[in-house]
Amino acid sequence: MTIENYADSFAGKRVVHYNEDTGATEPPGSCVYRIGSFDYDADDDFEELLERFLGDPNVHPIVGLVVGTWNNEMYDGDSADVVRMLAEAQPRMPHLRALFFGDILREEQEISWINQSDMSPLLNAYPELQHFRVRGANGLRFTDLSHDNLLSLIVESGGLPEDPLRDIFAAKLPKLEHLELWLGDNSYG
Repeated sequence: MTIENYADSFAGKRVVHYNEDTGATEPPGSCVYRIGSFDYDADDDFEELLERFLGDPNVHPIVGLVVGTWNNEMYDGDSADVVRMLAEAQPRMPHLRALFFGDILREEQEISWINQSDMSPLLNAYPELQHFRVRGANGLRFTDLSHDNLLSLIVESGGLPEDPLRDIFAAKLPKLEHLELWLGDNSYG
């Protein structure tokens, strides 16, 4: 895993960037689509992008999803609204088994500057989720996390604060097989 390039595979499947102009071009379920990566000069809206993606009949069933940048000014806010949107989209992605939240390159946002939020609402919304990976730890939490099917949890950070660590250690994750924590550098948390 690297933060120099976008993920090219996740949860055993190839990652394909979702192109809004052409729509989904891969056979349904054959890949994991990546949404995000905004043009700095554009006035993109993640909610509209997510709606177009979920409305594309060729992406179903969605078994995995990689989320990149969610707005063109990442430093101005956290991920709470996007977490809420994705949690509310669960009825439209009932087969989701793998989610990478924050496939963000250094040139888009330094890993130590990515503002996250509580991921528990997102994880709770997808009870069949098996693989969860998140990049960035500013404001990151896993409050009262309990998940019966999560097999792998990966937290990538430039400096992992104590609060998400405490949350993870207190979590009820009976099937967890793989825990990967990027602790980072003392200068960053």
